[in-house]
This record gives sequence, structure tokens and C-alpha cells, in this order.
Amino acid sequence: MNSNTRKFISLCSTLAAGSLLIACEPSLRAKVDGSALPPSFRFYGGEEMRAFYITTDEADAPGRRSNGCVLWEIDSVGISETPLGITYGVVPPGFRQVTPKSGSPPPLETNNKYVYHFVGNCGFGRGGFIIHDGKVGEW
Repeated sequence: MNSNTRKFISLCSTLAAGSLLIACEPSLRAKVDGSALPPSFRFYGGEEMRAFYITTDEADAPGRRSNGCVLWEIDSVGISETPLGITYGVVPPGFRQVTPKSGSPPPLETNNKYVYHFVGNCGFGRGGFIIHDGKVGEW
């Protein structure tokens, strides 16, 4: 392979990698709606959601895996539109419950910290919340 061919292949590879990074910029964001219990989570951005789960706070779960103990997890079934909102324990259309395998998730306790996680096509995100005096607040 001559020098010009190697340069051309290198340029094409760089352009292809750059195009993938630009095309797959994470845009999904979430926020806790603290107006009612159980908590609801609102989603913004054009990215499709693949999974959503709630864990105990890492600091509150010594000896657990790094993201705490999973209390409730759902994932998409095939290609589905990202719901505008998800309420804890309510499986939206196009999703299935993974954890717990059946039944309702455990109730969330006052003054415990929790972490919500979401996974999109191009990235992921998370946030924290706590229930205090009958309201949900972010931390």
C-alpha cells in the first residue's frame, strides 16, 4: 500500500468516526416531578429510551453493586417512543417490567435517597431524589 492510499484510508476512518460521534450525541434528559407521590419523571429530548431504573443511593447500600440495589427496572420492547413521563411502579406502553419480575416494586421510604437511571440510544443519565414531608425533591 502506498503512502497516498494510507493517508486516504486514515482520512476516511477519521471522517467516519467523527460522523458517528456527531450523529449519536445524547439528547435525552430527565427531571423529577415532585408534585405528587409516587414520583414521576419527565423526559426531554429526541432520543429513544431503552431502559429506566430506580436504585437505592450508592452511599445507602454498602456492599451492594456500584449502583446500589435495583428496586424497579423497565426496558423497551423493540422500538418504542420515549414516554413523556414515567411514574414509579407504572409500566408505560412499549415497555416491560424487569425488576421485580412480577408484582409491584417496594414502596419508597421517607428520608431515603434514591437514584433514577435512564439509558437512551446514544447515552445515559441519572439523577437523585429524596422523599421528605410527603414531597419529592431532587438532590
